[in-house]
Formats: sequence, structure tokens, C-alpha cells
Amino acid sequence: MSRADVVSDMGEVAEFLRHHCGLEPGDRAILAYPSGLDFVRCLIGCLAAGVVPVPIYPPDPINPQKTVDRMQRVVASSGAKAVLTSRRYANARRLGTARSIVTGSTVGWPGDLPWHITSRGIGGRRMRGPGTPGAPGRGWSPSLDAPALLQYTSGSTSDPKGVVITNGNLAHQVDFNRRLLGPGLDARGVFWLPPYHDFGLISVILSGLAGSGEVTLMSPLTFLQRPALWFDVMDRVRATHTAAPNFAYELAVRKTTAEQRAAWDLSSLQVVMSAAEPVREDTTSRFLDAVSGTGLRRDAFCPAYGLAQHTVAVTMFGRSTLSVDRHQLETQRLAVPADGPGSQVLIGCGQVADDVDVRIVDPELHVPLADGQVGEIWVDSPSKAAGYWGLPDKSRDTFGARLAGSDDSRSYLRTGDLGLLHDGELYVCGRLKDLLILAGRNIHPQDIEESLRDCHPAIRPGGIAAFAVDAGDAGEVEGLAVLVEVKADIATEMLSGVADEVQAVVLKNHQLRCSAVVVAPPGSVSKTTSGKVQRARCRTRLLDGTLEAEALLVARLEDAGPPDVPDDELGTAGPVVTSAGAWPAAPGDPLLASVRDQVAAVFGIRAARVDIDQPLSEQGLDSVGFVKLASRLSQAFDRDVPPVDVFNHLTVRGLAHILRDAEVAGCEHHPPQALLQHPNPARCGPAGDGDDASTRDSFEALLKGAITTGRISEGMHLLRSASQLRLAVQSESGARTWPTAVPTTFTSGPKAPHLIFLCTSVFSSGVYNYAKIASEFRGVRAVSAIPLPGFARGEPLPDSPEAAVECLARIVVELVGDEPFVLAGQSSGGKFAYALGKRFEDVRNRNLAGVDLLDSHKESDLELTELLTREILYDVYE
Repeated sequence: MSRADVVSDMGEVAEFLRHHCGLEPGDRAILAYPSGLDFVRCLIGCLAAGVVPVPIYPPDPINPQKTVDRMQRVVASSGAKAVLTSRRYANARRLGTARSIVTGSTVGWPGDLPWHITSRGIGGRRMRGPGTPGAPGRGWSPSLDAPALLQYTSGSTSDPKGVVITNGNLAHQVDFNRRLLGPGLDARGVFWLPPYHDFGLISVILSGLAGSGEVTLMSPLTFLQRPALWFDVMDRVRATHTAAPNFAYELAVRKTTAEQRAAWDLSSLQVVMSAAEPVREDTTSRFLDAVSGTGLRRDAFCPAYGLAQHTVAVTMFGRSTLSVDRHQLETQRLAVPADGPGSQVLIGCGQVADDVDVRIVDPELHVPLADGQVGEIWVDSPSKAAGYWGLPDKSRDTFGARLAGSDDSRSYLRTGDLGLLHDGELYVCGRLKDLLILAGRNIHPQDIEESLRDCHPAIRPGGIAAFAVDAGDAGEVEGLAVLVEVKADIATEMLSGVADEVQAVVLKNHQLRCSAVVVAPPGSVSKTTSGKVQRARCRTRLLDGTLEAEALLVARLEDAGPPDVPDDELGTAGPVVTSAGAWPAAPGDPLLASVRDQVAAVFGIRAARVDIDQPLSEQGLDSVGFVKLASRLSQAFDRDVPPVDVFNHLTVRGLAHILRDAEVAGCEHHPPQALLQHPNPARCGPAGDGDDASTRDSFEALLKGAITTGRISEGMHLLRSASQLRLAVQSESGARTWPTAVPTTFTSGPKAPHLIFLCTSVFSSGVYNYAKIASEFRGVRAVSAIPLPGFARGEPLPDSPEAAVECLARIVVELVGDEPFVLAGQSSGGKFAYALGKRFEDVRNRNLAGVDLLDSHKESDLELTELLTREILYDVYE
């Protein structure tokens, strides 16, 4: 289309819509077109006539049953008065209708709407209708606030939401693209993006029409069938601009050959944009390395961020990367710079422009966060859409958000995306609604999906979805489910191997266990019409049974049992090697094999997948898992195995070692013997030294000396040793008394309040793990830690959660007297801190200054329940 064609077609279509179709300015019309110039002609004609276009992905005209329902919903939501389409699609629809009559199937096409064909006729004849061809609609003057088009977001299926894009929004966005991307007279763009959504509709078609260069359009189906053609065309026309989602660059690497890439000259490209889905550092690196011989400059690669609710773009031309500590990002939502193992690289999506206001906000408190903190991305600019069509309440919540405690009258768009700002650059981390909170960690499903992409040759790239499911005996905790599509020709006997590989890779790379792995045929992963994975839809289909009905295999955590071969055969045939790593037990060592069986049962994987020398925490065992493993070992070997033994002997080999010995193993350095005699190990002196807690070689003096002089690891070792010795202490009568626990005081200081940590019995919240935190307060304030009652062997177990709380209350009162104090805790220790704080509140204890929870909890998760008591305490002993 030349510019003269654009003007002529715009006027002709506008007159046709007004006089032949009877549409007035402000009326909505459905645009049901395949990709192509017919769609472009109709779009610009609608804008010229003041008719509000509603682009949709056209239902399959031959088999419309699966997709026409969405069209019906969009029609009902938008109040459209007509459907506009092409001659080719209309003919295909008629054939489909005839086919349905023959087969007896019913198709629910919108029956009360007229369909109008806007295509040019065969042989160049133009559409016919009253009016003067070539004259735009006269007597209509568009305003900046008037709706220009309705953009139904690709994820809105059962509850469609049409984003109202105004003329002012379009004007700002087109100017935004002009300023940042610089398409001049010699600009040549090549694009295959679907025209029904913001990226292809506005960033490509409308911005291209408003520019002065040349645009070449391809069908998305053509690209998917022949990815190399995209690059062939760019080479042929000497393209300067192109754009695509992240998956397209991944596909380009996998579906093009080195010989094809060697023939391309991409040196003319100035902008290669990656947007519409998270931009991944590994994909970016693989793509740029693959095309390094084509002349493409690395600085032409342009990460960007945008969404339909902001017309399209928010930021563009990301130039920075940020390597951060993955653990801090997941547990604290904080970007702490780090390199090497345990780090994650974030891709910058561009600096924030002067006329765009981007804030990172706590999604619950609505307060702005500092640089480097992860929160919800809020945006305000002239490109912010007017709201959702016909949904005032939803529009107010999404487009009218205000910062708490601020007098600023500005309202923001809540994007639902998580991100952070660093040195003015925006980094996008994932979707708030997709975020998985597992074991107190914030996990982005995209990270899990990416790690599984190449884990097994039978898994289809792009056919992976990770999402949350209810887990536990009563669905009381959140678990992880993974859905993978496999190639159609996979042998049945390979399916269990795929599930095993998924379990092992997730454990190895993310230290998480899968509650369910679903192996399914191609097409099973729910996606939007723009190709985005619909994780919530996958979850719904798994819960209602429809996904399981079509699956080839569903492997659940509770299905895991002992290995398929006898213990005495484990390891005798040599190592079992897989891409995720597998570790045989030592030949002739049935105890080691038996311990590995118990670990595998807790993990829910085959025993051959368990590394006997890698710490179990690195293989995915969390705090509750340590407790369950201790319980299983106690039952299997008919001896008391406290969770602290499991934690202190972190490997399968270490656990087998302590089970062989009659004594508790691992205490190479013993504190003074008085530790076994004094009721308070943290405040005793050496044997025969009286009650002077300040004696030079007392345990407390040794501990405080280590912490004060910065020897943190030595202080932690002292506490570990004390814990292990204390485990062997039994009361003389052997009878249980009122439950108790022994506090440890790390530091003292003049400032209030006294900080008291309530510990879990296992993993990273034991008493000794708070030594490093306490060292930050040395000489400033008192810091203590209290283990849970029933933690050590010989200590009586509380009969209920309430009894444990009463015990802790007595200990705290004895410890602090009348001093103000703060309670803190992590994991189950946080739950007890919360319950204890409520107990002090009930009795109106004025010394309680606050309760700090060190990881993420929903308020409903903080109540102490019988289930918690059983998981954390009772299972260890019964």
C-alpha cells in the first residue's frame, strides 16, 4: 500500500461504514480478519469514521466450536453493532457453516449481528455503497478523550475486559515510538506480529502508518512454519527495524541452521526489539551469539516493556543487566548484586522517559519502595488507557490506584507485573498473579520453565507450564505442579523418565519438589491467542480433572515409593547417569541404601536420583521436609532421630553414619562439662566454678567473645556443639515434666527493646543460625534466641500448640523481666512468634514492642493448628 492507497482506502471504508453499514461515531464494530492488508484497510477506515474497532483473533471458520465462544463474549461485552471481515474469511465461514449442517453440529456464531465485507473485489473492483469514494467521513471531529479502539487483552477469556484506548493515547504512543526508535525516511521495518494485539496493532501498524518509512508485514503462521524467512526478508529489504517476543529469538536459534545464518546480512538493523513477554538473558545471549556472523550489532538489541493497559510501551532500549543474589531476590524481594553460583541475571528494559512516571510499589500497602526492592510496577503517562469498557469498579481499581500516605492527586495503572528500579533502569521480574510462594520463597514460574526447556529431548519447547496447586493432606499448603508437552511420537515407556527428569531438574536447580508432574500430548498447555502461557487456566484444568483426562502420565508426590530394584542391587551395575545427575549407593552398604530410600520417599523421586554426598538442603529439602525425614528415619530404624541430627548431618552418608553409632556423632569440640549439669547452658560456668556467668572460660564468655571479635563461625560451632550435647541429657527419673526450653543470650547493650528470636527445630532457624544476626547488635542491644519446647531429646513434648505457647511465654517473662522486647521468627518459628505475640496481647502485656516475621506469610497461615503441631513436633517422636 502506498500513501495514496492509504488515504483512498481510508476514505472509502469510512463512507462504506457510515452509509452502507449504518454505523455512527462511537459505535463498536468487531474486526474478524486473517492477518493481511484487508485488516489494515478496515482499521484505518474505522478510525477515520469514528467507529470504534474491536479487533479479535478470528475463530477457525471450519471448526469454530472451540473459539467462537470467546467471540460471543467479546460481542456481548463491547455491545458491537456489526462484524467486519474480508471476502476470504466470509467464504471460509460459509463453508464451515455448510459443513456443520452436514455433520449435524451446532455453531453459536453471533446470530443477531450483520456481517459486512470490506475487502476490495476480485480484479481490483472496490466495495460498493452510497457516498463519494475517497472522502473521509465529513462532519465528525475526533477528540483526544474519545475512544479510538477497544483492545481485548489476550488473557481475558471467560471474563473479557476491553481496554479503552483513546485518540490521545494513540497520539502519545506514536510520538513516543518516534522519539525513542527514530524511524526516519529511510526506515524499513519487517514484522510478523499478530495484528489483533497491542504490539502488532499499535507499535507496528499504526506507528508504521504514522511514520515516513516502509513496513513489510508477514503472517505469524508463516513465521512459525519458517522462522528463517523472517531473516531472509530482513536481509533482502535491508531492514532497519524489527520486533518480536522472547520466544521468537529462541525459535530462531533452534529452527535455523548455521548455513542459513551464514548467508544473512543483518548489518542494516538498528532496532531489534524484544518485548511482550519477559526478556531472558540466556535467550538473548544465545540469539546474539548465533547471529554474530551476520553483522548485527549487539547494541541494536532492544529489550522493552509494555502492556495493553498502557496502549503499548512503557520503557524501551534496555542497555543494562543486573546480576543479583537469587536467594535474596526470592526470599527478601531485594536485588543484592552478586556473581557466580546462586546468582541470577536480570535484563534492563530501558530508562524511564520524562513524560512517563514509573513507581515500584508494595502491592498490599501501596507505599513506594526504594531502588533495588521488588514490588508491583505502577505507571502513569498520557499513554495510560481510560479503563475497561463497561467495568467502572474494575477500572477504578486498576487504572486509578493511589499511593498511600501521599497528597499527590496522580492516579496510577496497576500493571500486575513485578519489577524493580536500579539507577533509573526498569527491570521486570514476572507477574504478580503468577508468583509462586513456596517454602517462604518468591518463585517466578518462568525461571522453572526455562530450566526445563532442554532437560529431556522429548519435551516440546514452549510446551511447559509451572503453577501452584494445593498440597498437603488437606490442601493446606501451596505446592508446585509442572505440565510438560511431549512429542507425539514418544514411546510409552519413556513417559516416566520424562517425569523423573522434571522432578530431578527442579530439585537440582530450584531446591523445590514437584507435587505433580503432568506429561501430556502437544497442545495441552493453555495459551492466549498471542502465545502466552495461561498458568491459571492450566491450574483450573488440573483441578477439575480435564487436564488429567487428556494427560499421558500424572506423577504425584504421594505416588513415590521405594526403588524398583532390591537394596542389594543398588549401585552394583555402576553409576546411573542422567542429565540431572544421579548417585549410586556404595556397593554392599544396605544401610546407606535404606537411608537413601527414606530420603527419596520424602522427595517423591526415585532413590537413584538422590545424591548421597550433596547436602539435602541443596537438593530441595525444606524445614518441614527435615522434620518428615527425621520421623521416617525414627520409624524405619526404631530409634529417636531428632530433626537437628538430620540438619547437622546434611547428607545421606552423614545420616547413615549417625545411625550406625550408638552415640550422637559430629561433636569434635566439647564445651565445658558444666553444660550438662547447669539448667541454663547459656549462663553456666565451668565445673566447680559457682554461678558467676562472667567467668573467663564460661560458655557464655566463649560465645560472646567469639561474636564480639567477629569470629562468627566459631560462635556458631560452639552453639552446634552445645545443642548436640544437650540432646543426650535425660532427666534422672526419665519422667516428663512441664515442657521447657533453654534460651541463649548472644549480646547485651543499653538500647531497648530486647530482641528475641523463636527458632524452628531444624534447617536455617536453629539457635546457632542467629549468631551472625546478633553480631550486628553487639554492644547495642540484647539479643537472645529460644528453641521450641520439645526440641531436644529428653525435653517433654507440649501436649498442644497452646501448651507450647504458654511455655514460651514463661521463658520470655523470666528472660526479660520488665524490659520491652520484640519477638521475631522465621518459618514455623515465625508462626510461634505470631501466636506468642497474640498471647501477650490478650493479657495486655505492655512490654511487647512488636512481632517481626522474617519470611512471607498470609495471615491465614499464621494460626497454630493441630496440623502444624503434628508436622513440626509430634511426627518427630511418635
